[in-house]
Amino acid sequence: MLKRNNKGFTLIEIIISIAVLSIISAIFLELFIKADSVQKQGKILDDKVFLISNLLETLIAEDDIDSFIRQSAPAAERSENGRRAFDFYYDKALKAVPKEQSVYYLCLVLEKKETLKTGVLYSARVSAFEDTEEAPLQMTTGFYERKGK
Repeated sequence: MLKRNNKGFTLIEIIISIAVLSIISAIFLELFIKADSVQKQGKILDDKVFLISNLLETLIAEDDIDSFIRQSAPAAERSENGRRAFDFYYDKALKAVPKEQSVYYLCLVLEKKETLKTGVLYSARVSAFEDTEEAPLQMTTGFYERKGK
């Protein structure tokens, strides 16, 4: 009698296993692509939070708007409806640059809320934009400028 040798795989079994592995690989590849996109969005958000926090901390630590302006050197200053607005431009390395070279744009708006005997209370709102987006990240805080330093 002849004995059959069943130790190997048939061609059909190999083709089916390659097809299953291809489908699973495609799913994982799509997950990696989405993860990379989410990571890039997170980096952009982190950069904007850093820039806004740094700007607001510098403003609060300075305690004087004119001194803050000299130190920070905004690209532009304008007045709108009794508010003072300042424009700041940054590159990917988060360094201040001219508008043409910028990736991030920050707009600081200072609004006088109340004048007290010892100083002036302001509302400070910073909006951070990336050049490819429409909706900015915004943070608002109170700022107190002391008189007679």
